[in-house]
Amino acid sequence: MKGTLYIILVTLLTLGTPVLAQTSELKALDQQVDALRKQGEYGKAIVAAKKSLSLSEATFGPDHPEVAKSLNNLAVLYRLNGEYVSAEPLARRSLAIREKAYGADDPRVATALNNVATLYRKQKKYADAESLAKRAVTIFEKRRGPHHREVGVSLGTLAEIYAEQAEYEKAEPLMRRSLAILENSYRVDHPDVATALKNLGILYVWQGKYADAEPLLKRSLAINQKTLGPGHPSVASLRTFLSQLHERMGKGEKN
Repeated sequence: MKGTLYIILVTLLTLGTPVLAQTSELKALDQQVDALRKQGEYGKAIVAAKKSLSLSEATFGPDHPEVAKSLNNLAVLYRLNGEYVSAEPLARRSLAIREKAYGADDPRVATALNNVATLYRKQKKYADAESLAKRAVTIFEKRRGPHHREVGVSLGTLAEIYAEQAEYEKAEPLMRRSLAILENSYRVDHPDVATALKNLGILYVWQGKYADAEPLLKRSLAINQKTLGPGHPSVASLRTFLSQLHERMGKGEKN
């Protein structure tokens, strides 16, 4: 974080007052993007994120770490909106900029690796996703320690890659460890905790462990309703999944 602030400060002092105004505008745009993303307004967020990227490139140049941040924000939005083809080149460019700026084993590089791995998983490019996710976990464990929240997030990414390939024996211990780390790192109603609960719950459903899955999914839904609001797409999706689970459990009881 200090390194990033130093780079920005040097840039601002070098380029002068106009950059200060542009940086203020960038901050406002990024806040708008974040607010729209949390509301599930991905289309509107993408429009604002594109403006942020253009302004960031004009202000700092195409290979600056601040541009990598803007690229990543836009890539994540495209991924959330299901536009994987649009997301991939942005995510890969963000990773390349960070590797050049910070070195191969920097935590900021690991974050970018984790984001690209998630995108590859969404496209079912599992071998590529696994390689990047493992690298992210290794960097975070080395630089942050084994119990850091970023380790928890990256373990969850790796576990999802295994789960989607039905490698449940690999996925479950990683998901359980991810959840434990995140519960210990955050308050109990943090969105990352909700994601970890949901992922482990879904894994249990896939394994037919409905009774184990239900309380995890209910807790995830409650957190998401509180933090995201009842109309958010993630809340609607999870509510539907829970309804389907209850139908399965009901059929199982009748049989």
